[in-house]
Amino acid sequence: MTDIFDAVVVGSGATGSWAARELAEQGLRIAVLEAGPGFEGELAAATDEERRDLVRRRPIQSRCPAFQPATAHLYVDDLENPYSVEEGTE
Repeated sequence: MTDIFDAVVVGSGATGSWAARELAEQGLRIAVLEAGPGFEGELAAATDEERRDLVRRRPIQSRCPAFQPATAHLYVDDLENPYSVEEGTE
């Protein structure tokens, strides 16, 4: 069976994702093509110690549900790039 799509969006970055969402909300069948690197590799099989270090270095970023050893390289290192807020704000 061959899938038929109404539109093909090339790239799943901010603009591509937004375009795909807008088109899908209009009822169109969308295919999104992404040429980015896969998330398989050494970090996918991280040890418990390596996982703890990833979370230790990214205490805020690791709260994201998509944060995993295989995707950790996509998140900023919170220790190297600390958050700051104005006094009296969260």
